[in-house]
Order: sequence, then C-alpha cells, then structure tokens
Amino acid sequence: MTFFIASLLQWNGTTGVQTHVREVFPFLKQNDSDPIFVCPHDGNLLDRIILTFMLILRKLTARFSPSFEVLLYRWGHGWILKRRLRSFLAGADDCVIYAQCPVSSKAAREARFGSHQKVVLVVHFNISQADEFVGQGRLGQNGAVYRFIQKMESEQLPLLDGIIFVSEFMREILYKRIPSVKSVPWKVIPNFLADPKVCFARPVGATELLCVGTLESRKNQIYALEILAAARRLGSALSLTLIGNGPDRQMLEAASLRLGVADDVRFLGFVANAAESFQTHRACLHVARIENLPITLIESLSRGVPIFAPAVGGIPEVFSDGIEGRFIPLNDPDEAAQIILKWILDSQVMAMAGRAAYQRFRDKFSGESCGAMLKQFLINQQTGALK
Repeated sequence: MTFFIASLLQWNGTTGVQTHVREVFPFLKQNDSDPIFVCPHDGNLLDRIILTFMLILRKLTARFSPSFEVLLYRWGHGWILKRRLRSFLAGADDCVIYAQCPVSSKAAREARFGSHQKVVLVVHFNISQADEFVGQGRLGQNGAVYRFIQKMESEQLPLLDGIIFVSEFMREILYKRIPSVKSVPWKVIPNFLADPKVCFARPVGATELLCVGTLESRKNQIYALEILAAARRLGSALSLTLIGNGPDRQMLEAASLRLGVADDVRFLGFVANAAESFQTHRACLHVARIENLPITLIESLSRGVPIFAPAVGGIPEVFSDGIEGRFIPLNDPDEAAQIILKWILDSQVMAMAGRAAYQRFRDKFSGESCGAMLKQFLINQQTGALK
C-alpha cells in the first residue's frame, strides 16, 4: 500500500502545514517505500507555465478584487493538483491520499480511480478556510466568496474516508458547523515533532521572548509590542525577537517606534529552521487571536522553553497554565506584562517550567508515539478496520 501526501503548498516553507508534512513524511514509510508528496509546484513544464500565468493574473486581480484572487488561487492550484494526482493514482492499487486542506481533498476525490483509493483529510484550518483568508485580510467576513468556501466544505467533508483533527477544539467546531461530518471515521492526533534532543542551557544574555509566525492581523503581533510597552511602564524592559515576514511588518515597525519599544524588539524576517532559535531565548510569546494547534508552541516545548499565550482555540491542549507556561489575557497588556515579568524574573520558576515543557512534549507531542498513531489510522482506514 502506498501513501500519498497531497498539498497546495510546496515542500519547503515556514507554515505549520509544511512543517507537518515534513514531520509526517518519515513515519509513513511502508515496506521501505517512501510516501509520495504531490503538490502543484513540482509538475511538468506545462503545469509550471500555467502556475506562472495564474500568479500574474492573481497579482493583477488582487488590486481590484482580493476575494476573486482567492478564488483563482484555490481553483488554479486545485486543478493542477488534481492533474498531478491523477497521473500518480492511475498506476496505484490500494492507497491512501493524506490531504492537507479541503481543496486538496476535493482534488484527490476527483482524481482517484475508485473507492480502493482512500482520501483522508487533516484539519489544519481554524474554524473554516474562509476564516483563514479573513484573518489574512484577503476576504470579507460573510461575503460571497466566504460563503462559497464554507458551502464547499459542508458539501465535501462528509464525503471523505477519514478525518484527522489536530485538536479537540477543531473537532467540536467542525461538528457544530457541519453535523454530517460526524459519520466520517476520525481521530484526534496532535501535530508532532521528532525529538530535537537539545541542551536546555540558555546562553548568558539570552533574549527573553521569541514570537514566531507570519506578520498578519490574525497573529496579532501588535499586542506583543503593547505588552513590551506595558512592561516599560511597570519599570522593566522585556526583549523580544519577531521571526517571520508578512503584510503587517511595516505597520509593526512603525508601532514599535510609536510605543517606545523599538530598542526592545528585533525583526528578523524569514529565518531558516526557525525552531532552533528557541534555544537562544528564555520563553515563547504567542498572541494570536485564534489557533487550532500551533506547531510553533510544540517546537517551544520540545526545546524546554516555557510559553506565554492566550487560552484560545486549541492552545489549552498544548500546555497547562502554571505548569509549562502561563495563559495571558488578549485584552489587557498591563496584566499580561505583569504575568510574564513575575515568571521570567524568577529563574527557579522558569527552570521548573522548562523541564515540565520538555516532559509535556515527550508525553503528548513526540513523533515516536503520534507518528505511529497516524500511520495506523491511515492503514486501518484503507483496510476497512475502521467503520
């Protein structure tokens, strides 16, 4: 039996989806055969020409209709992915296509040659992919394209052969949104990582806080800067490193000057292997307004780094308040700063939290256990062991 991994995104990249794919890959070996990764970007010359044309068209379209640009992106990438999958699946017997988003699962269902080729979706998105685009500023809430995407999900997801939820939070959300999805075999398996097995000693002068993520509205990095400003008002200065690029960078750089914290924050932009940066920081700061199960927090745990984050979405499934980190409010930077300062200025508390963080990673998010569970779910679904 062969495993295919289907994604609209290319292999290399900094998103949580791409990290998930790279971490899953070695665990889906079957009889010494690697899984096959399929995306629109690795196609033949014709596919690459079409993608380039679509990119130009999308850039032109985005100027007057961002929502139509979203439609072009989904349709174009989905169409090419279906073409590529069909060429692979033509010669495949029993197999599982592990799809990374609703568009790729739809492409897989339309490309397959029979029910012996199973399609299993992993739910990476928050609430709906429509809400993801709203958070990126590419869609308006409840507009025509927003409703179109939600309708597509409600029609396509109940037809799947299986669903992996990376958080209990999203299982509950999806069941409320689309009750008919309850008939699809499922399992909650969190995002996971291979154990980096690094030394937890922090270098002298380590930067206190690290925030990793795309610089966009949903990730809410402006609030991180407001926390730094609040710390200064309390008589202490916190240092922060921001890793990631995005549409909000210029706004955030201007805000750091306006808030008087420009000397306290570093904007590093894209950093290859960003997870390694946790080894030179004392804590992870995460201030997103909504999350499914962010891999960056698991990367923090795996390096023995405590977390400061809001109790939103699936984040309470990642760590426990007062053990591996602290929950902070999203609407009160002064209180958030007080919570962070109380912990980060206590080296004994931080050391205990760091040890607990690594143990939490080993118990809940290690690839050794989660990777095996994922592979077994996919195998069982193909062989009919799950009904």
